[in-house]
Amino acid sequence: MANKINAAVGIAKCQHTNKIYGVRVEEKGKDKWWATWTFPIKPEVATREGYSEQPFPADIQYEKNYPGCPYCQQFEDLKTGSISNGQKADVYLAVDLSGSMGGNPLSEAKKAMIDFVAQMNAKQIRIGIIAFATGKSHVLELTDNYENVKRKINALTVGYDGIGGGNASEPFTLARPILEKNEGMKYILVLTDGEWCDLDERWAISEAKKCHKSKIEVIALGFGGVKKSFLDAIASSKEFSKLTTLNNLSDAFTGFAKDIGAGRK
Repeated sequence: MANKINAAVGIAKCQHTNKIYGVRVEEKGKDKWWATWTFPIKPEVATREGYSEQPFPADIQYEKNYPGCPYCQQFEDLKTGSISNGQKADVYLAVDLSGSMGGNPLSEAKKAMIDFVAQMNAKQIRIGIIAFATGKSHVLELTDNYENVKRKINALTVGYDGIGGGNASEPFTLARPILEKNEGMKYILVLTDGEWCDLDERWAISEAKKCHKSKIEVIALGFGGVKKSFLDAIASSKEFSKLTTLNNLSDAFTGFAKDIGAGRK
């Protein structure tokens, strides 16, 4: 979807005629998107204008006078991803599994990540998982099989797959080579709960900036003892850096789920 100040245009596909059409959406209130109008459009125009590059927001709503498909006048549920061309975004959940995440922190993190997955659209967004601590592990390749994503999340443990319990690694060197090859929007959502040693912080920041240069959006979400300045340094933008509490972790994930669903940068 091509973002503008308070409005955007996305592409839907008529299930009856197989033709694509444009859908105008407006942001009314913070992070609340409404579909307002539809219009016929040629594929070459949609591609040239960049309208087909981003998915519709996962929580999109419809104005009272929303007309539906301009060809058949039927109502198309944009939430189910009636978009015109394949996968629209890839997201790696990069989870800190150091010793301090044991017990309640990891339990709450799992709940928040599963809530996050529930808000994504498998027709538009693939999800993968990377775990890091002293070392790192590619837990799950990018997939649209969300049941498998949930199973892998529930299976995470401190020191998963022999990665140890310290803070000496980062996820970017695993995720970047994979995401660089892919089309559409690309995200690494990093969850961490504590300080990383100075040397590893500097290395992680350097690797995160390589992701930024490769047009991979880094979202940094932290709680506990992590430094906000570190989250700011690895995140792609100030909006993608958030220091929260364990009790508010699910709300933070929900906010970023909306950003990803809207294709935000």
